[in-house]
Amino acid sequence: MEHDQVQTNIACWRRMIKAAQECDYDTFKECATDSYICHGPGKDIDEEPKVKTQEEEAATRKAFENCFSSFSEMHFTNEMFGSGDRVANYWICEGLHDGGPYRGVAPSGNRVRFSGIAIGRFENGRLAEEWEYWDEITMYQQLGAIPKDATTLLPSDWEKAE
Repeated sequence: MEHDQVQTNIACWRRMIKAAQECDYDTFKECATDSYICHGPGKDIDEEPKVKTQEEEAATRKAFENCFSSFSEMHFTNEMFGSGDRVANYWICEGLHDGGPYRGVAPSGNRVRFSGIAIGRFENGRLAEEWEYWDEITMYQQLGAIPKDATTLLPSDWEKAE
């Protein structure tokens, strides 16, 4: 029984990733609970899951679309396994930064390839909460936003890149 639920959760997450690659927010939302929250770089790790207001939902949709429309040819490779209501996902993302700006970085035309790891908590076959971290330094170096020899992501690194 547990194995079946884990496989259902993994299938759900794979569907969400495919939706992200296609910048399909509606399908992404179908796979998430109404109170879905992603804890990760630049986000409050102590924020509790809650149903979003209409304004918060609109802002989330816009951030999602801005993020995933910034890169064409986006592709994720995923290794997933789980137990109970948790799934671990080691991923590699590849894409071409030729869409809109990504977090203030103008389209560079550069290819990116970076990795990350996420742990998801599921409720009734839908992703409820996610803890995600990725190699932002490598990504920003590949975008040309910070120097290739940077080993930390500090405000002084951003000033050098300008």
